[in-house]
Amino acid sequence: MATTTSGKRQGRRPGRPDTREGIVDSARKLFAEKGFARSSVRAIAHDAGVDPALITHYFGSKEGLFQATLDLPIRPEEIVERIGDGSAEDLPQRVIETFLGVWEGEDTGPAMLAVLRRGLTDPAQVDLLRQIMTQHVMASPIATFVGRDSEDTRLRISLAMTQLLGVVIARKVLGFAPIAELSRDQLAAFLLPAVTHAFYGDLDVPATTPDNSGGTA
Repeated sequence: MATTTSGKRQGRRPGRPDTREGIVDSARKLFAEKGFARSSVRAIAHDAGVDPALITHYFGSKEGLFQATLDLPIRPEEIVERIGDGSAEDLPQRVIETFLGVWEGEDTGPAMLAVLRRGLTDPAQVDLLRQIMTQHVMASPIATFVGRDSEDTRLRISLAMTQLLGVVIARKVLGFAPIAELSRDQLAAFLLPAVTHAFYGDLDVPATTPDNSGGTA
């Protein structure tokens, strides 16, 4: 480290006002190219031209930086904690209540809708959303409660999330009536059987048998 003529050691110059945004831009690019697990803090800092310590300073951790790239209004870990606090029997209800609480909340709903709209038009954002699903949802208490083999668990969670996200898109983006006009309690009541079946119901699909009769009536 360089010293001044007075003998005092000089530290790194403080980051520019746009340093934080530059880190987020670099992280968003690397997360999209390499994925969350393979994008190191050091690599992100190198791409942004900053000291890795600045990432900890601004975001606390790589997970915090990942959240910043999505501009989420709530920590995914907090959502997972809420869902995990209870029994397996009540899991579908907790998932629905937590999900709707985030999407319908006055503080979180508009920001989540903005994230969703970006995700529908930006392939990089879609990939980041997919990664956060894999990182936080597939490896969460939901998977433990569903408790089957890994492929079956992924399918069940994916089916449940498809039901929930589909309703959000119909309600918030497309404004489909009467879905958009239902109260939150009504929506939860309609979703409960579908999400319960996705988690615990019979998913066996009979194999289709080709019609080889070749005959005519």
